[in-house]
Amino acid sequence: MEKEGEIRFVDLKLKESFEELGDSDKEFYEEIQNALSDISSNIFCGRNVKKELIPKEYIQKYNLDNL
Repeated sequence: MEKEGEIRFVDLKLKESFEELGDSDKEFYEEIQNALSDISSNIFCGRNVKKELIPKEYIQKYNLDNL
């Protein structure tokens, strides 16, 4: 059973930079969009990052519990 997820950017600057990528490198932008779509439709696709490998600063700064 596939589980759907939500893709969120950690801050507005990152989201704006990603959107600008669509103007400067459309092919790369579309590849990333496809990957994000795959992840959103099936959160178990790809590889999980082991919790002990998530940098502690990311956990604190972005309140993460998984990647």
